[in-house]
Amino acid sequence: MDLRVEAAEGCSMPSGCLVGVRIGDTLKQGRYEPQRCYHFPQVDRRRNAKIDIYQHIGTCTVTADPDVRSNHDVAVTSKDPSCQGVRLRVSVQSQADDSSKKQREARVKALKSQAGDYLTKHNLEERLSEVVKALLKEQPADPTEFLCNALRSGDATPPAPVAPVAPPPEQRSAPEPADVERAAGGLGDRLPADGSACLPDLSGHHSVLATVLRSDPSVCSRLQSVRSAAGVTLAQCMRPGIDHKGHPLVRTVGLAAGDESCFRVFGDVFEPVIHQLHASFARGSRHAADLDSAGVSDLPLDASGSRVVSVQVQGSRSLSGGLRMPPAASLEELCEAERLLSRALVVGGGLQGAYHPLRGSGSWVPQPGGTSESDEQELRASGFLFEEPDSAIMLSAGYGHCWPHGRGVFVGRERDFFVWVNEADHLKIISRQSGGGLKQAFERFVSVERSVGASLKASGSGYACDSRFGFLNSCPSNIGTALHVSATLRIPLLSAHGKQLKARCMGLRLQARQLGQLWELSNHTRLGCSEAAQVNTLIDGCRELTALEARLEAGEDPSVVLGEGPPPKAEAAPPQAVDRIADLREQLADVLIKASVDGELNKVLRDIKMDADPPSAPPPTAAPSPAQLPVAFSGTPLQRPAMLLSSVSQCGPSFHSMGMRPAMLFI
Repeated sequence: MDLRVEAAEGCSMPSGCLVGVRIGDTLKQGRYEPQRCYHFPQVDRRRNAKIDIYQHIGTCTVTADPDVRSNHDVAVTSKDPSCQGVRLRVSVQSQADDSSKKQREARVKALKSQAGDYLTKHNLEERLSEVVKALLKEQPADPTEFLCNALRSGDATPPAPVAPVAPPPEQRSAPEPADVERAAGGLGDRLPADGSACLPDLSGHHSVLATVLRSDPSVCSRLQSVRSAAGVTLAQCMRPGIDHKGHPLVRTVGLAAGDESCFRVFGDVFEPVIHQLHASFARGSRHAADLDSAGVSDLPLDASGSRVVSVQVQGSRSLSGGLRMPPAASLEELCEAERLLSRALVVGGGLQGAYHPLRGSGSWVPQPGGTSESDEQELRASGFLFEEPDSAIMLSAGYGHCWPHGRGVFVGRERDFFVWVNEADHLKIISRQSGGGLKQAFERFVSVERSVGASLKASGSGYACDSRFGFLNSCPSNIGTALHVSATLRIPLLSAHGKQLKARCMGLRLQARQLGQLWELSNHTRLGCSEAAQVNTLIDGCRELTALEARLEAGEDPSVVLGEGPPPKAEAAPPQAVDRIADLREQLADVLIKASVDGELNKVLRDIKMDADPPSAPPPTAAPSPAQLPVAFSGTPLQRPAMLLSSVSQCGPSFHSMGMRPAMLFI
């Protein structure tokens, strides 16, 4: 399939810009040239093509179908005011050359051969044929029950296994993108799903999972044959941490749950990862939830009411009842989750709004093909839309499987909340509000969450929850409350002291992220602290920071406001310490005198071990050696200690050569 990208009529592209076109995990890049062709040889189904114009200009998305020629006139979404109004004309042309057809035909033939080998191995063809003949002969009222009973009553002993016959080399072809995504999230797989392979070398991996596996490598051999309630293996959960080494400065999790039982079945891996991610959650503790907004403070985030730009409350939920989570879910499970949630949002929950399946999705019956292109652009411009994952780790975990089917966005009528279906978890509720009304945003989130939960319960489903770890989701970092509460503040004077500001936020148990002159503050804790407590933590933190900003606006000294200034002076040693030092000096002098009499002074000095590093200044060259110390013993016994200490202090360079400090010898 070919994509041609050019500026729309009446619109010009910035000179020297770069264009990148991504379909699935395949990226084509190049400097912009009118009518330039981007070739994708292995696209065999309808996909979204994401187009990025570099130099921070913008991005847009079009639907690309390899079997249909189409032209798209799309607007480029940009955060730069100077780049508004850029439009592109994208032409999609099918490319069905003989070589790709032959590859697909060979691949289909190989799959049919493997399927036949599997049926023969388990003697299923003959058995199914007999059962279907009996069904047509009897014609029962419930054919499904008849088939199930007939299969259960058959001979369970399988015949001798027959080794599958691999297709010849000339018939093997590279897997298509859809198959690669299903098997390993779009990238190579280093650990088979059955866990049969040995654990690879993890010495260069930087994820939390790698740290846990290095401390106990035997855990894989103990759990490699174990499966969760929905049939997920440990190898499937560990793919993102095994396939990718990561970066030493960006420590990823490396683990993704396939269903809610993974946290219990693979507890030897999940629990150590959880306790590293949630350090404040003590072992053996139980998470306590509190979604009652009555426990949230009514105090404003900012006394002036002008420094808080917006607030947001976001929470994730996964479904219970046997459905696997998106990283491991099949297409049927994604569609079933979408059916349950869209029904709960549109019909059963009593919520006012509209559901928009992603463009190109064919899983929502009322709107086959997904939302229209104009609606998609409007959702993206409003910030309601989520995009297909392009991160290597996300793809490896399986989050991009069967995209965009089974995914969609529900937008409330007042546009103050929206819900993502099957993005990274089954459900993500986002409640937004301009200004500082954090409690109102939290109340709205709780109302939507409870409304959907009640509808799911009536359908025999519900939220995945654990008595110890609270709400469960695919990523172990997003459990407990699974809540992300944030506020965006305008604090330009504090922004000039970013380092001190971040340190202050850490002390307030908040995360701080700078967005130009704005700062986004969010909760740091998710496990072991209730929802109401996390909202109150953000309220208290925002109140303190906005109060500091007000003091700076009033002209106070920043060093006083932020607690800066010169370090405190060291207190003088008490008299008892001075006397103790004098006693130690006298004792050391006696030792050195005795050593000099015995002729072992140099040995005593070399046997003294000091941990302190020598000073950086080079020692002087002309200095007496320890062998010259006995000349100091010509005085009376009362004079010798003082004379000896004087001589030792002159031998500092010799002590430095042994890695010792003379001053420390006297203390």
